[in-house]
Amino acid sequence: DRLRGILFDGASGSITNTEITNINQNHGTVLSGCQEGNGIEVRNFGSSPTTVRVSIDGNVITAYQKTGIVANGDTDATITENVVTGYGPQGYIAQNGIQIGFGATALVKRNEVSGNSYTGTSDDSGGILLVAGPYYGSAYSVGDQIMNNTLTNNDIGVWLSQAESDGVTPPPTATNVKVVSNLITNNAVTNGYGYQAGISDQG
Repeated sequence: DRLRGILFDGASGSITNTEITNINQNHGTVLSGCQEGNGIEVRNFGSSPTTVRVSIDGNVITAYQKTGIVANGDTDATITENVVTGYGPQGYIAQNGIQIGFGATALVKRNEVSGNSYTGTSDDSGGILLVAGPYYGSAYSVGDQIMNNTLTNNDIGVWLSQAESDGVTPPPTATNVKVVSNLITNNAVTNGYGYQAGISDQG
C-alpha cells in the first residue's frame, strides 16, 4: 500500500520505454520526508517460490520521492539504459537513484543517474546503492555487476553496503560484486552528513 509508479511483486517480466514522473507526496514546492515513493519497484519476499527475473530498460524516471528504481529480495534484475534524475540537493529525504537490496542480484549497465543529494546531517544519498546482508536482515547479494554507468552529482556515486549482523564484520565469503568502467563526477560538496565518495564499499 506504499506509493509506487510501477510495482512487480513476485512477478517476472519487463518494464521498458516508459516515462515515470511525480511519484511523490509533494505539495507545491514542499517535499515529503516519508520513506516511500519509488518510480519502479521489483520485489520478491515470498510472493514467488522461485527467483523472479525482470528487465528494466530504456525508462525515464524523474520527481520520485525516495528511489528511482528498486530491486529487492529474491530477484534477478537487468537494469539498463535508464535515465534516473533526483531532485538535486535538498533536506527532506535521502533519495537514491537505483537500489539493489536484500539479496537481489542485478546487472546495472549504461544508466544515467544524477541529482541524488541530501543536505541533512543524518544520512547520504546514493546514485547506485547495493544494500544487503544479515545487518539488514537478509541474504547477501552475490555476483552483481555495476558497469558503464554515468553518475553525476550524487553524494555517493556507487554505494556498496553488505555486512554481518554487527554492521562492521564483512561477509565470510566473497560476494563477487563488480564495479567497472563507470563515469562518476560531482561538482560540489552539497550534503550535510560530511561524507561523499565516488565509490564506497562498506563490509
